[in-house]
Amino acid sequence: MQPKIRCSGMRSLARRAFMLALMVFLSAAGMQAADEELIVTAIEFTPTQYLTAEEMLAAMTETKVGEPYDEGKLTADLYAIYALAQERYGRPVFYDIQGELIAHEGGVKIVIHPIELSAVDLPSYEITGFVIDIDAVDEAVFRKHLDLEPGTVRLDDLFAAIKTALQNTNEETGYFFYLPVDPYLDEEGRVNLTVRAARLGSVAVEGNQKTRDYVIEREIESKVGEPFNLETFYADWWRINRLGFFSAVEPDITEEWRDDQVLVNLVWRVQERQTGSAGIGAGYSTNNGFSGYLELADENLFGRGQSAAIKWEFGGKLSSYDLSFYDPNIAGSRFSGGLGIHNTILRGRKSKDGLYDADSIGGYLSFGRRFTDMLQASLRLGIKDSELTYKEIDKEDIERVRSLRLTLFGDSTDSLFYPTRGLRYSTSTELARPIWKGTEDLTKYEGQISTYHKVGSNDQVVALRLMGGFAVDTLPDTEKFHVGGADTVRGYGYSHMIGDKMLVGNVEYRFKISDAVHGVVFVDTGAAWDAADKWDLNDLQSAFGLGVRFDTPLGMMRLDYGIGSEGGKFNFSIGPTF
Repeated sequence: MQPKIRCSGMRSLARRAFMLALMVFLSAAGMQAADEELIVTAIEFTPTQYLTAEEMLAAMTETKVGEPYDEGKLTADLYAIYALAQERYGRPVFYDIQGELIAHEGGVKIVIHPIELSAVDLPSYEITGFVIDIDAVDEAVFRKHLDLEPGTVRLDDLFAAIKTALQNTNEETGYFFYLPVDPYLDEEGRVNLTVRAARLGSVAVEGNQKTRDYVIEREIESKVGEPFNLETFYADWWRINRLGFFSAVEPDITEEWRDDQVLVNLVWRVQERQTGSAGIGAGYSTNNGFSGYLELADENLFGRGQSAAIKWEFGGKLSSYDLSFYDPNIAGSRFSGGLGIHNTILRGRKSKDGLYDADSIGGYLSFGRRFTDMLQASLRLGIKDSELTYKEIDKEDIERVRSLRLTLFGDSTDSLFYPTRGLRYSTSTELARPIWKGTEDLTKYEGQISTYHKVGSNDQVVALRLMGGFAVDTLPDTEKFHVGGADTVRGYGYSHMIGDKMLVGNVEYRFKISDAVHGVVFVDTGAAWDAADKWDLNDLQSAFGLGVRFDTPLGMMRLDYGIGSEGGKFNFSIGPTF
C-alpha cells in the first residue's frame, strides 16, 4: 500500500501547504435526521496562538449562524482560515483544521479545531527522488527550485520544499501553479507530484458606455482556457490604458474551483473619459500669433477606436483647414490606415532669403503595421504643392513635393498623457522625387528618443529627449528644419535657427501642482546647420526656464518662460512638449 502524503491543500492560488480535512462528529442526542436541513445555531473555536476567535470568524465568509449548514461552504471557510494564518506568518502554522458538528438548540453548533504543526509528531519518509508532471512550463523549471536531497526527509521539510518550489516557479514564470491531487510515494520511494497552472476561466469588460467591447477585447491577449500568466495580464492592462479612452482601468480578479481545477475569472472595469470635442475659440501661439479656430474632433469615433478631426484655423499669420481620419486596427487587424487633406496659408515665415508667405495644399495616405508593443511601422505617401512669395527680394517660387516616408516607432511608457516611466522613440526616412509633376528631389532622415524617470513622490518625473535630423542635400524652404520656439528650444522665437540638419536636446523636471495643473523646470539646447556646414556642438544655443501645464477638454495647454542668450521669452502652445 502506498503511503499518502497529505498536502493537497496546495491546490489553491495561495499555495497552501496542507490538506484541510473536515472531520464531522455527529452527536446522537437531539440531532435531526440526515435528510432534514440543519440550521447553524452557533460557531465556536478552540484556542490557538496564531489567530484569535474573532479573526477566524471574520475569515468565515460562507458559513453563517442562522443559515442552513453546507459542507462545501464550511470546507471553503476552513481553507480561508488556513490561508489567513499562512499569509500572516509567511509559512504554514497549522497541520490541519477540523470542523466538529454538535447538536445544539434544535440545530447544529460548529466547533473549529485548528491543529498546530508544533503539536504534531510528523513522520519521516525515505525518498529516492521526484516524478513531476507539470503543464505550462518545462519540468526542469520547477525541478531546479525543488531544493531537497534524497534520503530520510521529515514530512514538514518535504512540505516546505514543495511550497518554496511552487512560489519560486510562480515568481520566475508569472504562472500560478498548484497541486490538484495529493502527492504520493511510489514503490521505488519517489515522490509523485502533479503540478498544474491556474487557467483563465472567463474575461469580461464592464463600464464602457461608448466604447465597443471589441475595441477593448482586441487588446487582450490572455485567452480563456489557457494558463493565466501575470506578464500577459500586465501587458493587456498596459494596452487597454494605451488606448487613451479611459480615465481609469481596474482589473477585478477572482478564483474558483471548477471540475478539479483552479480558474481565474477576470473583469476589466473601465471609466471612460471625454474623447470628443466641438469648439470655437481664440488663442495665441508664439509661432502664429493670435488666431481663432473651429474644431470638431473625436479620438474614439462612434466608440470604434477610430479618430477623425475637422479644423479651421484663421488669424493674422496663419489660415488653414485640416481634415483627417485614422483607423489603428483595420477590420480588427494589426494594420492601420489614415488619410488627410489640408490647405495652409502662412505669413511672414523666415528663410535665408528673408521673410516669405506660403500657400500650400496637399494630402496624405498612410498604412501601418503593429509588430509588437515596442515596434510599429508606417508608410506615408504625401503630396504638397506650395506657392511662395519672397517680399524682400520680389521673388516667387513653386514647390511641389511628392514624398514617401517610412517611420519606425515604439512606446513603452505607462501613460499617454503624463508618463512617469518608459521610453518613446521614432525614426523616419523620407524620399521625394520629381514625379507626378513634382519639382523636389530630397532625402531626409529624422529621429528622436525620449525617456521618463519617476523621482521622489507625487509623480515627480525627470523627462529627457534627444532629437535630430539631416538631409542629403539642400532642402526647399517649406521642408527645412526649424529650431526655436515652444516645441524645440524655448526662450527663442520660432525659426530662430533654420537649416538642412538640426540637433535638439531637452531636460524637464515635472511635478504636479494639482490633478489638472502641472509645473515644469526645463533646460533646452539646439542648433541648425546648412547642408554644407559641419556638425559643430559649439553652435548649440541653450535656454532654461519654468512652465505650467493645464489639462483642459481640448487637450494640454502649456505656457513656458525660457531665458536664452538674447533674454527671456514666453512660449505658448497646445499639447505636451514630448
